[in-house]
Amino acid sequence: MFFDGFLRIVPVSLELGLAYALVALGIVISFRILAFPDLTVDGSFALG
Repeated sequence: MFFDGFLRIVPVSLELGLAYALVALGIVISFRILAFPDLTVDGSFALG
């Protein structure tokens, strides 16, 4: 019973993790590679 619930949660957590990873990648690119603190990604993700 516990294992069945765990298997239903795994795909959802992977989808959320991938979405947050893309947001984090956008922030890393703007800060580290371009050396320009573009905060548009931060504000647009939080505010919609």
